[in-house]
Amino acid sequence: MKKTLFISFILSIFLLSWCTNQNKTSSNKFSFDINISKLDYSLPKYTKLCIPNKKQMCSDNGCEDIQPTVFLAYDEDNNLIYRCDNKPCDSYKVKVSQSWIYTYIEPTNPRGFSVKISNDNKYIETVSIGLNTLVSYGVCK
Repeated sequence: MKKTLFISFILSIFLLSWCTNQNKTSSNKFSFDINISKLDYSLPKYTKLCIPNKKQMCSDNGCEDIQPTVFLAYDEDNNLIYRCDNKPCDSYKVKVSQSWIYTYIEPTNPRGFSVKISNDNKYIETVSIGLNTLVSYGVCK
């Protein structure tokens, strides 16, 4: 009886440890991993740098987590937003509006994306590509 309890106890600890490691692996699997301080180019002037911590691709079949690779540099003074990754940033002239506690940002020429930043600097970016939508969530600093 004691041997069976001991084996069950050991197996429970092993299973708990394995599940915990699986959760850590899956949560880190799609984390933003670009080191912004080591880019091969200089960032443009910005007032807020928005880094994603989660990204999803959604279609008529549902949404799935994907690797976030694009971050945003927002120049509030000049109404410009830059979409950046490992390559130099693309710039977009934007129109900005306030709604309650949110700043809503969209390009002056339609480009299929928009950004919403809350007063506590959390943000969401939506990008449409064909009939799919990419959704990034993160924080601006």
